[in-house]
Amino acid sequence: MFIIHNLQTFSLKEQVQDYINDTLLKSATFKLKKKKFAKAGEALKEDISNYTYFIEEFQENKDKKVINHLILAMHGTEAGDYYNQFVYDFLSEQFNSQPIHEKFPVVEAVKQQCIDSSKNIMETPIDSINDFEGNEDEIKLKTTTEDGKEKKLSFKRCFIDELGFSSFYGTNFEPKFSCYKTCVDKRQYLCINVEIPGESKCKCKAEIGEGIWNISVSGKKLIDTKDIIDPKTSKNNREEGTFLLNIKLDSTEFQLRDKRPDKSLTKTENGLYRYYFPLMGDDPDTSDSNEED
Repeated sequence: MFIIHNLQTFSLKEQVQDYINDTLLKSATFKLKKKKFAKAGEALKEDISNYTYFIEEFQENKDKKVINHLILAMHGTEAGDYYNQFVYDFLSEQFNSQPIHEKFPVVEAVKQQCIDSSKNIMETPIDSINDFEGNEDEIKLKTTTEDGKEKKLSFKRCFIDELGFSSFYGTNFEPKFSCYKTCVDKRQYLCINVEIPGESKCKCKAEIGEGIWNISVSGKKLIDTKDIIDPKTSKNNREEGTFLLNIKLDSTEFQLRDKRPDKSLTKTENGLYRYYFPLMGDDPDTSDSNEED
């Protein structure tokens, strides 16, 4: 068995090495050993290419099983150039050397993985294999509600950043954002910038939770019909529809004074929505700071 750790957002060799040392080799799930792969008489050019992979050994009944772990990084970057080619060559070599090819039930395995993962990332987890449609070419959940109406499912995309944190993104429009502390007229604010290009309607508010502020920006992204000159010949792939952006902030670092942004400072310009939440602190007449964090 081969497990590919697809670090598709990692562009530097140092980032990948930190992930290997700090996450992969210290994992409580995997008990890995380092291995070097080279053919007899072949000189390893480790300054330009990676030759390291990792193995995990365990007993299953009386047989000794081995799982190979390999690393992929972002294609076309320093890390990708160093790590990726070895993975392709290693897998090709291993596949071609296997005299017996056992049939692996890919669809059933993916269904089982969906069931296991749903317990952690879905509000209503998948109960069993019976929740899937009886189709061997596609994996579909039964999508009817109790009253017999069809229900649409939005599958999520998962990305892991350089710090090892995973993020799930919906298949609909997801606005980008930034947030930081700043000063306006000697008063401290939390500024939230949300990018929503095109026509849209949105609201922003904050709710306090257990040690966190949950700031939500909700609305509807619309396509500007003036962009479509001839509906019969135009093709439009721009995203639209309702959206809900949730931003979680540490309540000890960001001590909001109000749950609503200051209307007098709220700005909208060229698709950039800017919200200012007043922060706890000195009153404007006693504060002499005018620096931006």
